[in-house]
Amino acid sequence: MRCGSKELPETSRDKFQQATQQPGESLEDWADRVLTLATPAFRDLPDQFGQREAVSKLCQGCIDREAGKHACFARPRTIQHAVDLVRHHRYVTQVVDGKKAKKYDQEIAVNAVQSPVDLRIEKLEKAIEQLTCTFEASLASNSSRNNNDVKFPQGTFRYFH
Repeated sequence: MRCGSKELPETSRDKFQQATQQPGESLEDWADRVLTLATPAFRDLPDQFGQREAVSKLCQGCIDREAGKHACFARPRTIQHAVDLVRHHRYVTQVVDGKKAKKYDQEIAVNAVQSPVDLRIEKLEKAIEQLTCTFEASLASNSSRNNNDVKFPQGTFRYFH
């Protein structure tokens, strides 16, 4: 490549495909970033194609997954229409649920939930630990005995040639 040449379209498309709305990033800033990334990613393709990809990316990369999915189902044709649909979903959800709107633009929270498989594994680990302790205690008590007191019946050990 020569000095001053542009980024490869493949590199631009990879950056575009991997982009998601960041915690603290407003919906408008996310929309601007999507458009900024789409321009070099699809520069050699028709504008209509790049616009459709940008609208899709805005919906799919939205922190508020439910609102993004809702907007995708409506098949918006412009970024502004997609932004309006995401906002509308947030508003309706707030009104219907009677709760305060989640602050997706401000923060994202993860609630860890332990799955039934995790609980079963935890129980198995505890059971194995108990068995190991019992086995070690048994070994310790056997080794503390005088080995001369232990008698094996004749023919217990056979040698194979």
